[in-house]
Amino acid sequence: MDKLLVKAHNDSRKIPLNCIINSSFYEHWQSNSTWELQLTVYDDGSVAYDSLSVEASLYWNNQEFIIKQFTPDYSSGVTTAAIVATHVYAEISRIRQYNTKVGTLTYSVSDVLSFYLDDSSCNTMGYTYQVIGNFDSAQITDLGNNSGQDMLSQIISTWPTAVIYPDNKQIRVYSSNSFGKDYGNRIDYLYDTQEVTLTYDSTEIVNSVKCFGKTVDTSSSSSDDDTDADTIRYYFDPFIVQDTDSIAKWGIHSGDDVSDERFTDANAMRIYALTQMIPEPSLSIEIKSDQLSKPIAGEVRRLEIRPMGYTTHVQVLEYQHYPFDNTQQKDVTLNNTAKTVLDYQRAQSVNLDRLITIQRTKIASLSNEVATVSNTAKTLSNATTTLSEAYKTMQATIAGLQQQVKGLQNNSGNWAAGSIFVDLSSNNGATSTTDQEASWYSNLVSKGAKGAIIKLTQGTTYTNPLFASQKANVISAGMKFIGSYHFLTSTTVAGAQLEAKYFLSKLQANSIDRNAIVACDIESDTLSKDKDTLTSMITAFYKILTDAGYSNTVDYASASWFGSRFTSVAKYKWIASYGVTTAPSGADAWQSTDNWNNLKVDASYSYNKIFV
Repeated sequence: MDKLLVKAHNDSRKIPLNCIINSSFYEHWQSNSTWELQLTVYDDGSVAYDSLSVEASLYWNNQEFIIKQFTPDYSSGVTTAAIVATHVYAEISRIRQYNTKVGTLTYSVSDVLSFYLDDSSCNTMGYTYQVIGNFDSAQITDLGNNSGQDMLSQIISTWPTAVIYPDNKQIRVYSSNSFGKDYGNRIDYLYDTQEVTLTYDSTEIVNSVKCFGKTVDTSSSSSDDDTDADTIRYYFDPFIVQDTDSIAKWGIHSGDDVSDERFTDANAMRIYALTQMIPEPSLSIEIKSDQLSKPIAGEVRRLEIRPMGYTTHVQVLEYQHYPFDNTQQKDVTLNNTAKTVLDYQRAQSVNLDRLITIQRTKIASLSNEVATVSNTAKTLSNATTTLSEAYKTMQATIAGLQQQVKGLQNNSGNWAAGSIFVDLSSNNGATSTTDQEASWYSNLVSKGAKGAIIKLTQGTTYTNPLFASQKANVISAGMKFIGSYHFLTSTTVAGAQLEAKYFLSKLQANSIDRNAIVACDIESDTLSKDKDTLTSMITAFYKILTDAGYSNTVDYASASWFGSRFTSVAKYKWIASYGVTTAPSGADAWQSTDNWNNLKVDASYSYNKIFV
């Protein structure tokens, strides 16, 4: 597995960063837009963690990323921090070219890069450049007097097919043909991915434009009384260029005028204008998969969607990859080249022909099916009489079975809803570190307590110091040890997972049976106020426990929290509701008091044998 390294701002040491919450770390790249890392770390007391701050560097896959957002979170004794780091090439926005090349001039891509990056007074950060592939020269007006980021934007707007894919501080500009590499990989729907989304969009179609070429300079031949001096003349008259194949399929979609001072020949202008059109609808393809290998920027892969007979080659234009968590799906966006679109149209046409054939076959067989249904109706009429008699017999049988069930229930150990159990914590000790005498527990039993559930942990550092003693005394007094609960305090999903792991470690350390109740106490003021976030936290908390075999999960909260603050996801519901005379709807257990029989102990009614 690749290592993530950290280098503190203004330091030279690169140190491995080992305190990452693996499920939070992902790399996001989008062509000509974004390249960043996002992750959450926890304070393990290491030098690496202490090196983290804004403007510190992270090194991933031999590329440098600069931390731009560092958000610490201090909760229940646990310190975590959310980090966003962008690729070092984005720092090019810090350089500035104050000079301007005035006028409309012709440039190559290298000319633009050289004007900014070969000027040492402008490029003070050591950026270099490389142009890979072939580009036509193009005209730019008043180049300069802006930042290095503006330089990159100028290149993309002037040469729309260019791809900027840097190697650290070397700005590499690729032609579209040079950027794509085919490594022999493929994407097979239903094998490599279970979800493929294709969006077919005609919004940007352009198949008709008006062309303007180079203007004729008339200044030297004009005189003071020349009335034509202000008239614009061209080497050839402006004319309209159209893509006739596109118009035949989609109708006329006119675009902005195409004007370029490089052209003095009308035919050359016509050929160029055709390359600037968008004659076909765009096709965007997005996939989600946990099977694909790590995406490679610009990689060309074979895409197969066999149910619709669609096969084409596509290029990776965006991905979000979780390198440290194989359970997280990779999101990949693929390109929409003309060939991809034509392959899609051809597959749609073949599917349409196939569907028409199927429909014709179905219509031809309908008359036979109608005759068969008619005969079946006659048979069903006869069968109805027989079924009516069978139904009467079945009703009698059911009545007999119901009587048997009642008899079994009356002899099933005499369990009845409404038994009392108590919940204990260090608050119920003689002191917070000293347990009650055995007689105290015997008194609970004499008052009617049948069992007890005991607090084990809170956050990621607290363990009930009386747990082992309370559990032993509960059992010794003749009560059922129901299970344990954890008091949740975190504010994030990652924090909830850390708390669950801490709870699990103490369950295992105390040899708590996997069939025992494991409850989550959901009432802390620190918890998220967002319903979806809190529900996700609780879900993640229980997953840690169920994966370890503790399946009898219980949500504990006040009645007002269920449904409003979170959606219940546990196997059972333990609902607190004081000052009412009936149990809350849907409760498997109802905590009705915090001072049962004036003993200053919480007590609940059981409505499920899993409790008492």
